[in-house]
Amino acid sequence: MGIIDVTSVGALSLKPNTVSSPSQGIDGSSGKNFMNYLKDALNEVNNYQQEASQSALNQAMGNNEYLHNTTIAYEKAILALQLTVEIRNKMVSAYEEIMRMQV
Repeated sequence: MGIIDVTSVGALSLKPNTVSSPSQGIDGSSGKNFMNYLKDALNEVNNYQQEASQSALNQAMGNNEYLHNTTIAYEKAILALQLTVEIRNKMVSAYEEIMRMQV
């Protein structure tokens, strides 16, 4: 690993991160807010669940050529659901900790 010349690094522009409304991003542009990210993630988990169900149905009807495709679809759905549950648990834990704080 070589040493990098620090003079080649440009100047950093530091500006305060102010957000005037919840729907604005950190840079002030109107972007996705947390609720939209959450909805998108839950929709994606739901899609994985539906794909797994459809894959199992196709396998039962003999339309799937390979069983491993159904197994992979179910594993993706299970992992996505487990991750969602863990994120929810962390959010609830953080909320409870905030509520315990003294003002």
